[in-house]
Amino acid sequence: MNRSKPAFGGCCLTAALWLWAGGAYAGAWTEPSGQTQIISSFRASRAWNGFDASGGSVSIPTFRKEELDIYSATGLTDGTTLIVHPDFTGYHPDRPSAGATGFGNTEVGIEQRLWHDDASVFSLQATALLPGRSIITSGGTDGEVRALYGRAFALFGVGAFADAELAWRLRSRGYAGELRPEFTLGLQPAADWQVLLQSFNIVTTGRGRTLLFQGEQAKLQLSALYRLSEALSLQAGAFATVSGSNTPAERGLLTALWLRF
Repeated sequence: MNRSKPAFGGCCLTAALWLWAGGAYAGAWTEPSGQTQIISSFRASRAWNGFDASGGSVSIPTFRKEELDIYSATGLTDGTTLIVHPDFTGYHPDRPSAGATGFGNTEVGIEQRLWHDDASVFSLQATALLPGRSIITSGGTDGEVRALYGRAFALFGVGAFADAELAWRLRSRGYAGELRPEFTLGLQPAADWQVLLQSFNIVTTGRGRTLLFQGEQAKLQLSALYRLSEALSLQAGAFATVSGSNTPAERGLLTALWLRF
């Protein structure tokens, strides 16, 4: 995917850079200096049941949600990446008066690579989340720090990588903080194809001023990526909330267009 040779690593890491490009946003591998990756994603989901405070299944008012986000990562140096990530959300419950459509958080941050070898990399990321509509966000400016570790390897003769991340999000206006463990396994079964299995998790810590945004959530996502050209790739897949507490059980589809220049 990169037109220039990475500043570090060998063939295994070069494969990981292609595999990772846009996978789950801001992976442990930073962007090469002077290169930019833009990912425009659209997700549509519905929920008609959820998980109660003890994790049991419960019926909830049906709602649907659409999300459009644009993720941009620009290599300031080979080890430092600037991240800008706005999103736009439409939330449509059965009661129209409770719905909301508008910008959610806009994330602005820096990711810094701290260590690497030919196959592995460790980075840290600091991000500010600027609020949009308060029903979608905390209504104030939140902050996040994230540790990211990635490793490229071969799995049964197929190029592969694993990425593990742990984020702590400090939320404003009395909302509970969040731990966000995230995991990705990427496989490259053919030269222009990759498959991504991802797990996105949220665990709130302490007690906030409201049960809204307070609980646990585990979401799985499976998607495939096809490289149309050196600069353009297309992703499609599905996701579902598989467990949690005080959270809806969303099920949805996603598509994304990735551009690198």
